[in-house]
Amino acid sequence: MARKIHLLASGWSLSLFSLLFATGALSDGPVLTDAETVSLYNQGVTLIGQSKPAAAAEKFRQAIQRAPNFGEAHSNLGTALVQLGKYDEALPELKKGTELNPSSAPSWGTLGTCYQTLGHSTEAVHAFKMFLKCAPNSPDAARVRSMVALLENEIKRTAGEPPEDLNAENYFEDSTQNGMSRWPKSRMPITVYIDDNPNVLGFDSQTPAILKAAFQDWQDASKGLVEFKFVTDPDTAEVKCKWTHDASKMMSSAEGGHAMVIPDSQGIVKTDITLLTAPPAGLVKITANYARRIYLHEIGHSLGILGHSKNPNDIMFASIPPADVPTDLTARDKNTLVALYSASDSTVTSHPINMSKMLMSGDPNSTVNQVVRLNSEGADAMKKANLVLAIEKFEEAKKLDPTSELLRHNLGSAYANAGSLASIARNWPVADEFFKKAIPLLEHGSDKAGLTSLLQAYSFVLKMERKTAEAAKIDARVQSLSAGH
Repeated sequence: MARKIHLLASGWSLSLFSLLFATGALSDGPVLTDAETVSLYNQGVTLIGQSKPAAAAEKFRQAIQRAPNFGEAHSNLGTALVQLGKYDEALPELKKGTELNPSSAPSWGTLGTCYQTLGHSTEAVHAFKMFLKCAPNSPDAARVRSMVALLENEIKRTAGEPPEDLNAENYFEDSTQNGMSRWPKSRMPITVYIDDNPNVLGFDSQTPAILKAAFQDWQDASKGLVEFKFVTDPDTAEVKCKWTHDASKMMSSAEGGHAMVIPDSQGIVKTDITLLTAPPAGLVKITANYARRIYLHEIGHSLGILGHSKNPNDIMFASIPPADVPTDLTARDKNTLVALYSASDSTVTSHPINMSKMLMSGDPNSTVNQVVRLNSEGADAMKKANLVLAIEKFEEAKKLDPTSELLRHNLGSAYANAGSLASIARNWPVADEFFKKAIPLLEHGSDKAGLTSLLQAYSFVLKMERKTAEAAKIDARVQSLSAGH
């Protein structure tokens, strides 16, 4: 009675929050000679805090006209331009700010964000490391360290890849370099559950509607190849969307969301999408535009676009641009989805998911990434018939995430397989021990036929041990399951 182990792929990769840092108000400064310049600068800082970047930029420009070597004004002008989505204009101002004030952590932080948004990962890593050098104990240091780890892994993962044609009609090749998987036609429509009333700090009651609209946008983009159906019972859903305010529950604390994709031999079978309600540095709250970008990105991963575009304009670009502007799927996003779902079955099966590459896309220090790695190692051990190692890996993963449905299934299946082998060897006590461990892990799953077979095997072992009373109880459960109770 061999039971299948589910692999845990991932669509999390680099759906990074972009961090913004603004330097504060000044009472005086070494480069300033008059109160008017200080006043203009401080007015700009106030306007930044009021989310009025255009007005703030004008104040900073006026301050710079009066004091060209005013580093903080250059940096904050860059921050305002980044918020306006004018990244190419922001870059020289941010670089000037770090040149004039190399010890300013906020200047380095926003410079890193600007580089990241433009797709210059190596330069972004250098700037973020300078931020950490200047402010190692900053409240944002943990997120920045996680950002660095993710970007460095992405640089390693994509090393040697040919440059993408950013003007091509799609980015299918880049998006599938970690392997290919998709929802098979037999699983359409894809059932989706959105938790619209969670007890989570920072949750906005308007965001479920934004999330639902994002699903609809991807469905419309698929030209009839993908269909979603929203359900109110999470137990009947193939895609489950949940919220958290705890950044430690993310694949990386620098992320705004992640999608955990569970495939089997036929394609994707389940996806768990986790969305963070805590805003990144520089934002008081997650705006509707910002949320929509994150949601579209994670849904794209959940559909099987497991890699990224290298074009910052695309939704599936690795990071979320910090500008608070309306966003939509690009033609390239839509074409990539259609290409994935139009590909032949042989094309998909000939490109299996490469978990070693997938794991490079996460922060290696995050709990979620450790769980994914351990689950992958356990699944690999099962393929090699090393049950002892598989159980060890699944047990370790379950300690880190005791509520995971996937890990309950995989550990329970490993126990069941070990029990079956012990039963074949007529080692009844060992078989008894493993079956007893497997049942509570598998009894709440959806595979009732598999559970029935497991209970029948356990009953047989109990009878061989002459534990007739216990066997009778198990037989009663089998009868109840067969009757549909």
